[in-house]
Amino acid sequence: MNYDNYLDYLNSGVEDPAKFLQRFLITVVVIIGLLLINRIMSRLLEKYVSNQTFLQHLYRWKRLVILVLSIGSVLLLWFDRIESLAITVSVIVFVSALALRGLILDIVAYIYISIREPFDIGDRVEIDGCIGDVLDIDFLQIHLLEVENIITNQEATGRSITIPNRLLFEQATHIYSYKSPFVKQDVSMLISFDSDRELAFREASRVAYEVHQKILENSSQESIEAFNRSIEIGEASNKPNVRIAVEGSGFDIIVTYFTDYHNMSYNNTRMQLALYDAFLDKGIKMPTAAYHQVEHSSMVIK
Repeated sequence: MNYDNYLDYLNSGVEDPAKFLQRFLITVVVIIGLLLINRIMSRLLEKYVSNQTFLQHLYRWKRLVILVLSIGSVLLLWFDRIESLAITVSVIVFVSALALRGLILDIVAYIYISIREPFDIGDRVEIDGCIGDVLDIDFLQIHLLEVENIITNQEATGRSITIPNRLLFEQATHIYSYKSPFVKQDVSMLISFDSDRELAFREASRVAYEVHQKILENSSQESIEAFNRSIEIGEASNKPNVRIAVEGSGFDIIVTYFTDYHNMSYNNTRMQLALYDAFLDKGIKMPTAAYHQVEHSSMVIK
């Protein structure tokens, strides 16, 4: 079919009012029917699926199926020739690519997330500087429950963040639970220069091992196995390690260990208090903060 014949074909459809009205009404009925099916499916899923993570997975695929059915039904209703359908789709794609680039990228990113699954509902991610736990993923946006800075206490703020899906293709994405819920953390304790740093190193190593074992005891076997597999890929050690750095007022004893990201705040506090108690018990001196009052005076220049 050449271009002139294609235009004649389109015009012939418009010149037949009865046929045009019939297709229009059928299109409306089909769209309304698909919307009703979508709502009914949502209610059925909410009623019979209790696992929220699995429920969000089903929602994601339900949206994708409804979208494909809607577009396919409309195209088949309005174009009954394969050649004209192919040409029209090509024109629509070309125009849309120019005018709706961001929207198309959001939908493509949604399809990518649904198939590739780089992260899941409940995973903690950082995208474009926004950190949070994934609540939902729709055609256009990723919905996060915001958490505070990943280096501090990682507690939920109660605020929700929506991020365009396209940022997955445009920005670096940090996934804190990819294949494993464990992430590396540093905890440090400062001791004075006249303290026995060898003793402090041994005590820190003992404390790190004991706390690390308690963390593993409170973790599921499945998550531990996933953690070990992820560590083997990177050829890293899954054991805690201790190092010493010289700071301005003493030696900084630094413990590096792995913790599940949902309990980072609790485990960081546990590790710090265990180090403090151990150093205090062994008589290892820790510098105390010194406060100096500065006297302010006024000076008059004559």
